[in-house]
Amino acid sequence: MINSSTSPSDLAFLLGTKISRLCYVLYGIGTTNLYSTFDIPKKNGEKRVIRAPKPQLKQLQLRLKNHLENMYKPHFAAAAFVKERGIVFNAKKHIRKKVVFNLDLENFYDQINFGRVKGLLRAAPYSLREDTAQLIAHLCCVDRVVPQGAPSSPIISNMICRKLDRELSLLAKENKFIYSRYADDITFSSHKECDNEIFDKVSMLPSSRLSQLISSNGFAINSAKTRLQNYKQRQVVTGLKVNQILNIDRRYIRTTKAMIHSLSAGSEAANEVHRLKNGDESPSLEAVVYGRINYIRMVKGVESSVFRMLATKFNQLEAAIKITTSPKLRNSKLEEKLHFYGHENRRNLERCVWVVSFEGIDGLSVEQELVQATSFMCEGQRMFTAAHVFAKAGNSDECYVYRIYEQHIKYRAKVVSKCNVSDVAELKIQDENLPWFHFLKLAPEPYPRQGYRLSLIGFPQLRTGHDSLSIIPCTVINTFTRSTFRFGEIDVDIHGGNSGGPVVNVYMQVVGLALVGVGIVVDNITGEAHLEGANTYISAEHLK
Repeated sequence: MINSSTSPSDLAFLLGTKISRLCYVLYGIGTTNLYSTFDIPKKNGEKRVIRAPKPQLKQLQLRLKNHLENMYKPHFAAAAFVKERGIVFNAKKHIRKKVVFNLDLENFYDQINFGRVKGLLRAAPYSLREDTAQLIAHLCCVDRVVPQGAPSSPIISNMICRKLDRELSLLAKENKFIYSRYADDITFSSHKECDNEIFDKVSMLPSSRLSQLISSNGFAINSAKTRLQNYKQRQVVTGLKVNQILNIDRRYIRTTKAMIHSLSAGSEAANEVHRLKNGDESPSLEAVVYGRINYIRMVKGVESSVFRMLATKFNQLEAAIKITTSPKLRNSKLEEKLHFYGHENRRNLERCVWVVSFEGIDGLSVEQELVQATSFMCEGQRMFTAAHVFAKAGNSDECYVYRIYEQHIKYRAKVVSKCNVSDVAELKIQDENLPWFHFLKLAPEPYPRQGYRLSLIGFPQLRTGHDSLSIIPCTVINTFTRSTFRFGEIDVDIHGGNSGGPVVNVYMQVVGLALVGVGIVVDNITGEAHLEGANTYISAEHLK
């Protein structure tokens, strides 16, 4: 954990690299050269500039983000970029209020500069060393500001805004209002339409005290996005209606329904129209609709008749992805039967499941060396992982493998067979005089149906200091065949690093090999975010 005694060398170690390599990335290559810049349109016709870090910097920022999240204690008013919070958490606070007052902070990320980041980390409660704080600021900034598009920017913005959240919460409490902030979107609401120190009832503009508080925290109000909504009007908070219940705009639901109808009339024609409107690089219409329906489920709940109607219509389409309509209830009785929750059986799994690493493989770039995955040993001392992992690592045919409880013992392994269609690769450890390794058995019935309980095993987002594997209970929600290969889809996310891990049944038998997960993609034309892909494993029958 990063603390007041952490040196730059310690920081580099926590980020999974060396200080020399970290300095080379930041100062040798230069952060300005490590970003791709593109625009996405806003609803008002303007453009939002996105600066996305390239892989070698992005991996470092992702690891830094995890450490910063351990340091930061979220303010109760902060709704964005905090685990188990979001737009629903933010909007719920303002349901059934007489007045709702919204305002936006202008050029939010551009106002968070290098000096502010360094100063934040130097000050209490973080109190980092000056050289360490400066190194972190360089990691998080480009051209002296925090870029919109970097994975470290959201947590930095929340840390910077903690003082603002505290002061605006106090202002709200003094005036009997509720306050919340979702990134740069600030909301106040109250049960009473009375005089207050937050906004002027006549001009409907922020009060001088509110403006001064925001200004003293280094931000400015975007006057074009300030609005006062009373209970007789349509009250919207972070895109959700809050007049009586939390709800989605009917137009969004009607549009989603129309998209499903167009797909049912003919998928190819509907996708052609979609591409003409949004460009050839846009995701498929099925993927867009899948994301929209899951967004409706997130807001209205899995029992919502609107969600279930749309999900049923979508699942009737001839699409490879399907939407689960069953509640994610925890089956504690079944979990008690999972053998690997006992210490000895968990230990057996740790003997059979391996980390795949490319650090130290000759000829790879920095970002390629940072690729990490999971593999496992099967009967006959055969080791398997996902083939796409090697494509990410510069099409290398070699890697290192080790077990999590003996990370100092690493074996060099070589790809002996690989199929890009099934996305399966078999590895062979190259060292001579190898000991006998523990292995997992393949399930006699390796193709479970929908509703069957499994567990996903592996090392998602493995970081320095981790000393055990991850065991995540899951349920089969879909099965399908592609190019003669059988696949299954589960209801939990397959994160980076979990690729190649075993999917096992309650008897610790392998039913599949984890491949890819769902990603959030932002449409470059419309700026709309949607889900793409599926949490997929390939049946273990293809490993025999």
